[in-house]
Amino acid sequence: MQVSLSSQAPAEVAADLLVLPESAAPALGLAEALDRARFDQELLLPRRDE
Repeated sequence: MQVSLSSQAPAEVAADLLVLPESAAPALGLAEALDRARFDQELLLPRRDE
């Protein structure tokens, strides 16, 4: 299974992962970790549009 995070919004990726079987639990953990990392990065870095 390949998930392209660069071409999809995080919510869309999460929605795609939610329809996977229970065996995809590790992928859900990965998606959550990536989302947290992105959130942390947004807190540390200035916004590009400012």
